[in-house]
Amino acid sequence: MRIKNFMEYKKDVYDKGKDTTKDMKPKEYIKELKGKSIKDPEYGRILDEYIINLIESAKNDTDLFEKYNNIIKPHLKELAKEGKCGETEKIVNRFLGRWDSDNEKKATIYGDRSKIFLVNEKYDKAYSNAKKAYDIYHEQFGECDYRTIGARINLIVCRKELDYYEETEDELAVILEDCFEFFDGRDPNIPNIINKMASAYGFRMKEDERVASLREMRYIKAWRIHGKEDIKTLEALYDMADSYYYSDPDKCLVIAKDAYKGCVRHLGEDHSLTLSAQRQLASAYGNNYEHEKALNMKVEIYEKAKVIYGEEARETLSIYKSLINTAVDIANLDKELEEEGKIYE
Repeated sequence: MRIKNFMEYKKDVYDKGKDTTKDMKPKEYIKELKGKSIKDPEYGRILDEYIINLIESAKNDTDLFEKYNNIIKPHLKELAKEGKCGETEKIVNRFLGRWDSDNEKKATIYGDRSKIFLVNEKYDKAYSNAKKAYDIYHEQFGECDYRTIGARINLIVCRKELDYYEETEDELAVILEDCFEFFDGRDPNIPNIINKMASAYGFRMKEDERVASLREMRYIKAWRIHGKEDIKTLEALYDMADSYYYSDPDKCLVIAKDAYKGCVRHLGEDHSLTLSAQRQLASAYGNNYEHEKALNMKVEIYEKAKVIYGEEARETLSIYKSLINTAVDIANLDKELEEEGKIYE
């Protein structure tokens, strides 16, 4: 074969490769994405093609909005975490163009854009998008609607990053006072909003009394609204244990035991939350110097993870590393006790 024009040949080959997913059906795109790592350069392109296909074939905006929230958002979060914020923003903007005349949906997109910019450390853009989302929700639904409160929390977080704002904690506490009737009611969104408030304090403050109080409040509300066996209640109980890991290891262990037992009873052994709760319980045992229990439980978790995720999966390898660390701790402890015994002899 003789190539007369290399650039035309190169373009032709590139286009053919690019078109391999062009005529796929929506379900086939999802299957294709599941088979690829988020680090794969093709991941963003395939997701973008899926979005275009989804928007063009959407029966109505309600159906499309549901798919955006349930299917697309998790992919966007993963892309943003990998630092692929340009690709993520491009995809989000496709939906913004679609819903330019629908305020509620547009506010959702502004809120999501603010989080993408936050990850990318573009704090001025993050704040301006968060403000747009808040203003739309506030005008349309009032101050104490769950959507407005969620947007207000996001706005506070963005302002903190933009201006190194030091009164974030006070502003978050004020929300409880301003919207007392909302939090005193039985809106199903209350536990999720309280969780957003707790998360807004930041990872370093996860054992702060205010965060611990919010997590306890979230659990109580979830139990009253959704019932003890609901996954929202079990998630709240699981998160509550983290507030006491260092400050009160005994309390952390008690809560972790309850969370794990509840997950096994209501969700089953193989549910992802059950596995997370079991890992938390194993860590709580180790933190209370019950190393043998911690090690035995981590071995059990590792065997489960190999079946659920695969032996080479990131989750499985993380569990294996934790298992090895516990085994090393036990070996070191035995060595220390042996040396102490020799001293006293």
